[in-house]
Amino acid sequence: LIVKAESLLDNFEAASARLGDAAGASKSGVDAAPGIMDAVAKAGITKDTVMKGVEGLDVDKLLDDTRNAVTDETARRELISGAGDAALDFLLKILPSMPVPPFDGVRDG
Repeated sequence: LIVKAESLLDNFEAASARLGDAAGASKSGVDAAPGIMDAVAKAGITKDTVMKGVEGLDVDKLLDDTRNAVTDETARRELISGAGDAALDFLLKILPSMPVPPFDGVRDG
């Protein structure tokens, strides 16, 4: 499981670098915004942090919770709520670190 997680993180880093390169290539005369991995790193989420989280994962509990969610509506709601909370927590850590390109245009009013 840990080897698979490391492989996924390496693939994510490579894809993020390609995305950053593509964003830089599409802009003319404007410095490319830092890659997604830069924003993730600024938020304090490193490969080591993710690996520690994976190592601390109780796979048996995860499987039990998932099995319970299949048959128990309350367990299912708790699982979905927890997943939503984790996703929001991730976004709240990452979004402030994401670069925002300057906005050019005309404002009416």
